[in-house]
Amino acid sequence: EETSAIHQHLESHFGLGDVGNIKDVAGIYAFVTAFEQKNLEMMPTSADYWCEHRYYQYAWDDHYQIPTSTCNSPRYTALGLQSAPVWTNGSGTSSSSGHRRMAGSHTDTDGPTATHDNPPCEDNDTAYALEEDKPNMTCEQDASHACSIDLGILLCPRTCGYCAPFEYESLKRFGKPQLTLLPSVLFQTRLEETACHGFAANIQVQNYNPLLSLLPALDGKKKGNILKCIDRNQQQTSEYALYLDCPDHTPSNRCVDGKVGIGTKQSFHGETVYAEMLIESGKLLTGMQKVGWIDIQTDRVSVSTMVYTEGVEMFTSLTVEFSFDEAGNVEGAVHMITYRDLTREAASEFAGYLITTCVGAFISIVSLVAFLCCHPEQYNLGLMLYEIISRLVLFIYPLILLISWTQQQPMSHEYDLLLQAFMHNEGMDAEHVKHSVAEYFKVKTVIYEEADWLERHRIAAYIVLYVQFLQMVLAFNVHPRVAMLTSTIQK
Repeated sequence: EETSAIHQHLESHFGLGDVGNIKDVAGIYAFVTAFEQKNLEMMPTSADYWCEHRYYQYAWDDHYQIPTSTCNSPRYTALGLQSAPVWTNGSGTSSSSGHRRMAGSHTDTDGPTATHDNPPCEDNDTAYALEEDKPNMTCEQDASHACSIDLGILLCPRTCGYCAPFEYESLKRFGKPQLTLLPSVLFQTRLEETACHGFAANIQVQNYNPLLSLLPALDGKKKGNILKCIDRNQQQTSEYALYLDCPDHTPSNRCVDGKVGIGTKQSFHGETVYAEMLIESGKLLTGMQKVGWIDIQTDRVSVSTMVYTEGVEMFTSLTVEFSFDEAGNVEGAVHMITYRDLTREAASEFAGYLITTCVGAFISIVSLVAFLCCHPEQYNLGLMLYEIISRLVLFIYPLILLISWTQQQPMSHEYDLLLQAFMHNEGMDAEHVKHSVAEYFKVKTVIYEEADWLERHRIAAYIVLYVQFLQMVLAFNVHPRVAMLTSTIQK
């Protein structure tokens, strides 16, 4: 019942009922954009709920007759989290004059601590000039541009006034029983490119006619292949999803052997996937659309998040998957796997029930064997052996379940590892984000493994119950009236 309620709410919150109506790539991008927005609504540490102290304003609204909170952070604007205000020369030196703290608020010196020391408040002019391909350009010289984009946050904190430490005020209260920990992750599996065969090979070498001037592209020589053909039996395993030619002014650290790689490689469930964590999702998804991140080589594309439901200690892995068939049709599917951690009291009860079952079954086995050895002539040997076997099953299976259950890591531990791995990142560059995504897939793998473990034990439990049911039917034959009923059914 609790699992059903959790899935029902997630379906409503994320609009999962519309997944089946998505039939093209544009629809997938639109869904992923909305999905991440909904994910951030369930993330209590997102910028939706917090504002930098120096830009936070808590004031009385004369119209609504209530106190209201506003956040005018140019750093949020640079990240695409809001449309205004834009950075100006005075933004970096903004003070908190006129700022009023909420009644009863105070600085908690016993709360969470920083995982790293504050980075030095200095500009990296060399890196900025390299990224922008503007030799000898400094952050200060290009401040109006640098401070309005994310590069200014990473490389020009001094000029832009984006230096740590940051302190945040609560912009609005988080009031949901379900929450997510991190931004969503978008990933795909891809098929290997191969030489074209059949009529496609003819299209690949199609001639052109200069006289067809009213039909551009048919009237001239085309540089590059007309078609891209794929091998549906071979998965792509290269380091990047796409390799594009480096245009002019490509940062030298991004261009390797004349190619720029798009979409980093990860491993999940024994498969190669190409994944991106949706940090600055608007910018990232727009860039993906521009380069054709989802293309003919895409086999399946999925967006995923981790959800925790407090109070009942239930952990859900939510994945929405879109697959493509040979004709390019899109088929959407939703996968939700929910795992419940037993609290200390419930875990003790569960272990107690298993131990009691094992002890009772063991006593029953000993007594049955003793009676059979002492009075073999009084029993039907076949029925007695089946009863002993049923007791053995009832003894062995709970013992196996108890041992394997004690070896499972609590899901709360796995979620905490994921969160701590992200919080202990050494930076926000591509390599460190890639490490965070790798940790994300490790946790998803554990969730799937524990779900498989539950499924195996569910099947085993059904078998045990069926064995006991047959034992009950045989036991009915002992009672004269019930034996008449079972005898009638057998006939």
